[in-house]
Amino acid sequence: GSQNFSRVKIGVGAKPHPDYDLADWVLSSFSTQEEKLLAPALERAGEAALCLLERGVPEAANRFNGAV
Repeated sequence: GSQNFSRVKIGVGAKPHPDYDLADWVLSSFSTQEEKLLAPALERAGEAALCLLERGVPEAANRFNGAV
């Protein structure tokens, strides 16, 4: 019931248009182009999770937030 925990998130980009349902966008299947980007994104998310555990939140945030 708490929101007090660290997260590692992978962005899904902007909705195709403002009226698009957010849940449909977030839960939709990946396009072929997006699938090509998925493996490196998951690798980086894994690195972020390990950094979070080994070095703590501030180090992980400084190293990975805003990185592409």
